[in-house]
This record gives sequence, structure tokens and C-alpha cells, in this order.
Amino acid sequence: MPLMQFIGSLIAVTIVALIAARMFRNPTKLTADRVLRNTARYCPHLDWEATTMTIISETGDSAIIILSDDEYRQGDAQEGAALVTTLGDRVVVRELTRETKIKASKTKTGISIDIDDFTQPKIEMHLDELSCKTLLGIIERRQLEQSEPAHA
Repeated sequence: MPLMQFIGSLIAVTIVALIAARMFRNPTKLTADRVLRNTARYCPHLDWEATTMTIISETGDSAIIILSDDEYRQGDAQEGAALVTTLGDRVVVRELTRETKIKASKTKTGISIDIDDFTQPKIEMHLDELSCKTLLGIIERRQLEQSEPAHA
């Protein structure tokens, strides 16, 4: 294949992809009901009726759902948290267990969350100040509970 033909094809495919991205955007955003429904669907072993907190990004593309802190701290089988994101017209749910390594940092517009999962890129959640503090507090508490004792 000659170089000019390859470059022409590459430009044509890029233009079609950009047009499709603009024309076929996913206008639906995450709502508390949609987050709960999809989380219950993908993590049926957890009692999502006990949910006390659902934090949805202002952009509507990501959310975190958490069971009550009391249940979460006790370490019983019903503890739970999940990270919910949209990918095109699909909803992706990642259950966050006690073993899940979470790195969270405050950004100008909210929080940046990075979990130890190569299939899930770093997530930028646009949140108000109160939601940022609440979420960072929960994640920090999780990390303290996860820390292993010193070994000799």
C-alpha cells in the first residue's frame, strides 16, 4: 500500500470517528436510582437496601455507592462499596473490597481516584467541597483499617 493511500485512509477513518463521537454521544447521566440498580445487578451478594451514601459526580459520569459506615466497619459479609462509571452507553461497576488499593487525591474540581485495576483508568470526579471531604475521609479511614501491622 503506498504511503499516500495509507495516510488518506487514516485521515478518513479519523474524521468518521470524530463525527460519530459527536453525533452518537450518550446523553444519559448517572442517577441515584441507576447507580443502585446497576450495582445491585453486578454485586447481588451485598445488601444494597442498606445504602446510606451515593456520591455522584457533577458531570454524571461516575459515582461511588457505600453501605452504612457501621456495617462497613464491622467487617461482616455485608460490607460494601462500589465505584460506578459510564463507558459509552454502558455502566461499569467495580466492587471495592477491603483488599482493593485505592489512591485518592484532591484536585481543583473534585477528587482523582485510582484503583489497582489496569482495566479501570484514573477517575476524575467533579464534586462539591462537602462531598470531597466526606469521600476523602471514608477512603482515608479505609486505608488506615487496611494497614498491616509491622513485622519483625
